[in-house]
Amino acid sequence: LERTKHRPIHLSLHHSIKMKHPTPIFVYGTLCHPTIVQILLGKPEFNSFCKARLEGYSRHPVRNYKFPGMIPSKSNSVVDGFLLQDLTELDCQLLDWFEADEYERSKVKVIRMDNEQEKVVDAEAYIWKKEYLSSLVLEEEWSYDNFRTQHLEWYLENTVRPCRSEMERLGKTKPKII
Repeated sequence: LERTKHRPIHLSLHHSIKMKHPTPIFVYGTLCHPTIVQILLGKPEFNSFCKARLEGYSRHPVRNYKFPGMIPSKSNSVVDGFLLQDLTELDCQLLDWFEADEYERSKVKVIRMDNEQEKVVDAEAYIWKKEYLSSLVLEEEWSYDNFRTQHLEWYLENTVRPCRSEMERLGKTKPKII
């Protein structure tokens, strides 16, 4: 699993850095940590996170990596996470580039939890592709708390910050006019 895959980001003239992406993105792994999202997007002030959960999916560690993959589940499993809201089209393209080829951003229905009230909303989520299923440790559930307490600092220094630097070096952080 190559973590430095390069993806072209193309925006036409009518797509600007400020154009809002209409659908929130449900995140369930490393992107649940605000600092990771803020660094990747280059937005230290970004804080548009809302608690949410996705039913009918399960989250598993990726063998030899610190991040998880999420797949549809036949059981009554639930994945807790957050909705990233108020994203621009460029933000979404940066997140797509970060997530790489093993994931596909797909439409899902999540339960948004606002002030103890629950509401089903449309969202998108990064679903682990079937062709990479053998890379998941299906016998285990990935733990955000374990990641946060044991791996966060390493991940920030060895994955997130280098990834942001690579995005900047490749010109991914600015919209391209085609």
